[in-house]
Amino acid sequence: MSSHEAIGSISVPILISIILKSISAYIICLCIIIINTLLIASLTLIKRLRTTQNLLLINVCFACIYFSLSCMISVSFTISILNTKNVNSYLCQLIGFLIMSSSHCVMLSYTLVAFVRFLTIIYPFNKKITTIHYIKIYLISIWSVAFLLPGISLILPKQQIIFQSKAKMCTINQQSPLLFMYFCTGYIIPFILISLMNLVIYLNVTHSRQVLFLSRTQQCRLNRRKRRNLRLLRQFSFFTIIFLLGWTPFIMIEIFDKKEKLPDVFYLFTLILPSICILIDSNAILYWNKTIHQQIQLWWRSLIKKKPQVINHQRNSPSLDHDILSIGTNANIEIPRNESEPEIISSNINEQSSWDPDLTNTNAFNKQPTQFNVVIIVIVVVGIVLVGAIIGTVVGVILTQKTKTVADNSLTYNEACTVGSNQCISSQNLSCSNGFCSCSSPYSWNSVTTSCTYLTYNQSCTASNQCDSSVDLTCTGTCTCNNLKVWNISTCVCPAGTFLNSSNICQTGYTVNQSCTMGSNQCDSTKGLYCNNSRCQCDYSTKYWNINFLTCNSRLNYSEMCVYDSDCLPTLICPTVPGVCNCSRYLPDLVCNCDNTKYYDPMTLQCVNRATYGGSCSASANYTCLLTLYCNAGTCACPTGTTWVAANTACVTSG
Repeated sequence: MSSHEAIGSISVPILISIILKSISAYIICLCIIIINTLLIASLTLIKRLRTTQNLLLINVCFACIYFSLSCMISVSFTISILNTKNVNSYLCQLIGFLIMSSSHCVMLSYTLVAFVRFLTIIYPFNKKITTIHYIKIYLISIWSVAFLLPGISLILPKQQIIFQSKAKMCTINQQSPLLFMYFCTGYIIPFILISLMNLVIYLNVTHSRQVLFLSRTQQCRLNRRKRRNLRLLRQFSFFTIIFLLGWTPFIMIEIFDKKEKLPDVFYLFTLILPSICILIDSNAILYWNKTIHQQIQLWWRSLIKKKPQVINHQRNSPSLDHDILSIGTNANIEIPRNESEPEIISSNINEQSSWDPDLTNTNAFNKQPTQFNVVIIVIVVVGIVLVGAIIGTVVGVILTQKTKTVADNSLTYNEACTVGSNQCISSQNLSCSNGFCSCSSPYSWNSVTTSCTYLTYNQSCTASNQCDSSVDLTCTGTCTCNNLKVWNISTCVCPAGTFLNSSNICQTGYTVNQSCTMGSNQCDSTKGLYCNNSRCQCDYSTKYWNINFLTCNSRLNYSEMCVYDSDCLPTLICPTVPGVCNCSRYLPDLVCNCDNTKYYDPMTLQCVNRATYGGSCSASANYTCLLTLYCNAGTCACPTGTTWVAANTACVTSG
């Protein structure tokens, strides 16, 4: 397949939707980049926030920025396609790879944060698994997976990433066998893992009992940490719900709308939901993290006062409990053995909190879960059920599709097909290159003939091979006639008065008496000339050459002005002797007239012989008889006092 393929015209409403989608995508992606850049700057500049687990949060920020940049590149590519009407398939595959790898990065990064939180809470004694060494291994692993899995689509022989006409973006082919795998690795599996780990953390935190060997102060500290873990759990649940709302409509469209029956506008605005989802989560991280929030406020004030400031919180800061994810060294839950008890007392015995007045009560955390906790459980369970339903439906659809067989040469234009198959009707010049029966290059769909044909006259084009060369069309933005030709109903022809010479160029036709090729159209037809005896001549039976106007004129009829006998119709003459009456009507000279032995018959439009003596004539029409005769009761006779002399063919005086 060619690296370029043409796309059809776009209606005005869809064009407006694309413009609105592009503007919205640019604004949302810029906001994501700005917010995550501020988060990265805060986490790196504030010394107290430079913790091992906050490295995961920085990784999440980089993944969100990568996703935003990929979306902006994709939108820019779509706009360029609308201008050029052509799709560079290789560039489209690369952009689709960026979109899929960045979405994998985002989901896997959030999954990694949930996984480390899970390890920290469920296995608090094994601190080794959350050290910087293992964190780096985790990060390298998820980024490798995020790049390697989508990279499979680039090395397979058939195109797995295409430009989808309704979505107006480069994404995975709906007929590709990799479709289900990418949705599992980039959405379904991360969502299930996050939901399950949150559920286990919730059950562990809410149902954990008081540790007997801890002192009252140590138990208060443990309660405070459990409260913090519960708050972070609620935040993670919020992130999970937002991801569910943002990604699910997009995935449902990709999987189930195989024949693209949904409206184009629904496609366009549903596909920006993942960006909105990431923007909401980034804002939530910024809002819930009071330390970073205050740092950004100080930076804003410093920009106004031109005095850079950086927050350096003390360990007993009240804002400690508002940090998102795993901020500070206290984010790691450490339940020490009896021999390490003094270490805990010495490091954190003086920590205070302003948000829970009942922290000193050792039984404060053994209360039954509130109604909010029940809601959390319901949300997680519903999420798991929903994902299970999606997986079951997808598997059912795939299994159903595998059982269906489509006969070769049975599908017509725009019907779903298997890429690389022969299911499309070949006699209509259709092929399956992007999951739908489309015209093979350089043909275009013709709804009149219900087949793929070359473009005809005045249709928009981008290359000359799209126009029908058999009728001498070429592309100049639209299909137009080549070599100075003009369009004549169904083909290109030379203009009137010209002919196509041996150089395939329209040349001015020859004039009268010039040499020509018999049977050709080399004579100027606009002047009434044609090739006769290898000369350009008029049809002298009905026309004559007018030397004044240089054209063949129709021969003149009776009583019309003339110059030569040849100007008149056959049987008519042009008398040139002044003062001689040539007929009974006394027509002047230099007009078309009949010979003296004939008269003009208006019924037959020609000259007929006059009747001789004794012949039949028209009553009261003496001109129908020869001169000197008159019509007497329908018979030509001599006037009184004259007799007919046959030798003279005239009546002579008697005597």
